[in-house]
Amino acid sequence: MFHESSNQFLASMSIPIYLFTFNAGKRRANDELGRRLVSTFPQEPASIFVFGLEEMGTIIEGAYGPSSRACLREYNDLFLDALNGFYGEDIARFHTVGMVSVGAIGLVAITPYPSKYTQVREAKSGCGYGYSSMKGAVGLRVKYIPQGATQGKETSVEMSFVNAHLSAFEGDYYYQKRNQNLNFLMRSLDFGDGYGFVKPGSHSFFMGDLNYRTTKKFSPDSEVSKKLHCLQDQSQATKDLPRKFLAQYDELTLGMKAGDMLNGFSEGEINFNPTYKFVYPTAIYSTKRSPSWCDRILYQSTYRAPMTSKLIRGSKEKVLLAPVIHNYNSLDVLLSDHQPVYLNITVPFHPPEPIVNASGFLQILPSDRESESSLSGPTSVYMRPTALDRLIQRLVRPTVDTTIAATLAGTTQPRGRLAVLGILLVMFGLYLMKRG
Repeated sequence: MFHESSNQFLASMSIPIYLFTFNAGKRRANDELGRRLVSTFPQEPASIFVFGLEEMGTIIEGAYGPSSRACLREYNDLFLDALNGFYGEDIARFHTVGMVSVGAIGLVAITPYPSKYTQVREAKSGCGYGYSSMKGAVGLRVKYIPQGATQGKETSVEMSFVNAHLSAFEGDYYYQKRNQNLNFLMRSLDFGDGYGFVKPGSHSFFMGDLNYRTTKKFSPDSEVSKKLHCLQDQSQATKDLPRKFLAQYDELTLGMKAGDMLNGFSEGEINFNPTYKFVYPTAIYSTKRSPSWCDRILYQSTYRAPMTSKLIRGSKEKVLLAPVIHNYNSLDVLLSDHQPVYLNITVPFHPPEPIVNASGFLQILPSDRESESSLSGPTSVYMRPTALDRLIQRLVRPTVDTTIAATLAGTTQPRGRLAVLGILLVMFGLYLMKRG
């Protein structure tokens, strides 16, 4: 029956997805996060749960590969325990299908349906100082095969997930630097299939601490800062205020509207307060920064659908034509100077229209953002990994990371200082022997 009506069968498929991203403030996995996390889960298990982390450990832990992976494994165990505890193993047993880290940035994909996910590909890229992994991104690309379908190009679809940590600070220079980070990471994330982050035939999701701010030059006495700080005053705050301030001040909202970055991507409606910067461990915004929506989750939105769903001919069943956002919110926890953000979304089986042409260049297609309705056509932005990108990520980044780890260990930790002292004493002894 599947082969007789495969198009109709696949059209009726939809994929519920859960995404979560959190800047942990250089702190390891915490049981409190697991206890609070369950309140964000959908009532029915999603097909796949994807968790992104930034600053999941210290700079030294991030710069040293084995310790970075150890930090991510701790969080992976926390996520598995939370999922199995919430849904119960009699309903679904959860399995990790992909896990990747670079620096203190991590990404984990977990599913109750491991047989539906195959051909997992990883990617990592650093864009910090000297191409270090102090800033950068990690990615997972998976192939999804619906139950009852046989593996093949027409009966499967790919999904690409990226979690990123972009450059910080306020000001136009740093805004432009974040935009450059985005272009570099989307291109240089090498999944080994000839494509960067954006690939034709794939649903694509980009999230993380993107660090876009609400002011170009911070002043605690500015009108903008006062307005944003008032959001934490429940007596003044209303549901409409976050949307109003986003439209007026948020760099990412304004930049996407102007076409500065993430063309072909969209975001759910934000009704939650800024997720940064809190005075740890309180719910009070720091007076040293303008509160900002640094933590975001976006999805490729170039679906050629004038409506969300339609009925299948001869059936009462509806076909999903475009993503449906069920919940996009922040999680109120006092575990960092950031608050996590999560998204429950259902996407159709069929992927969005490609935004990378056959030559590897970004092409702008109409999306659900009205401002782009008059913009279309190819651009000069190249989106596939280059030979230079591979050289940087395979040689330069690991070398710089190792140098950072060794330098910090040698200057900030007792054992490291003793090791440096020992090396200096040996060198001095050799010098004396040579003189004698």
